[in-house]
Amino acid sequence: MVSDVGRQNRLARLGLPGPINLVALDHGLSLGWSTEQDSPETIARDCWRMGIQGAICHVGLLKTIRPDPNFGVFLQLHGSTPADNSKVDLISPKFAARADCIGVAVEYQASAESKNLRVTARMIQAARDLGLVVLVMANFRSEEFASASRALVGAALLGADLIKLRIPHVEPTASELRQLQRIIANSPPTLVAGGDAGIDLARTLAVAADVGMRGTCIGRHYFECDRREEKVRLVRSMFGDG
Repeated sequence: MVSDVGRQNRLARLGLPGPINLVALDHGLSLGWSTEQDSPETIARDCWRMGIQGAICHVGLLKTIRPDPNFGVFLQLHGSTPADNSKVDLISPKFAARADCIGVAVEYQASAESKNLRVTARMIQAARDLGLVVLVMANFRSEEFASASRALVGAALLGADLIKLRIPHVEPTASELRQLQRIIANSPPTLVAGGDAGIDLARTLAVAADVGMRGTCIGRHYFECDRREEKVRLVRSMFGDG
């Protein structure tokens, strides 16, 4: 299908089959921007110059954070969340002419009406039919590796091209690690989320590499300029193209 060719071409431009590293700039809608951080435009430009391949943002930043035509931008479409019972289908041919990729957040194991997931699934299928790359952000509430594994399976079954998944704070058992490795090996390329800026990024990256993840999707660790270069260098030392 033509849409499959378009999606594969977009994935290749992002860097597959090599590592994919993205900067997440979609925090403003839920967390606001902190007074200590640089502007999203500055963060995106610096990350691009240091080898990050793309960014995730909401529509208000879509036109302002693309420092280069080869810097991929994922437009974040809110997926299935406990507080949001109404979804607007934004996928159309006109939309596809403006964006290469979309990001959809899905809350797994949350108490919400099932219609959220149905609408999210329709959004993903519409995007795939138009040849857009779909990143599913597989969110889960607990700090258990079993929850991470279930969320990953769910995201893959929705038709994701890429999956963003966080690493739980607890240390996994050997069997939990093997299970996650097995699922990742049979899933679309999985990117590790960075989480809060206070989280040990080196530990997160080490676990992500150990279980076979293919890259990163990190926001808050990059936001403040005095640590940005250090954090990007750390990411690229684990998930670089060399």
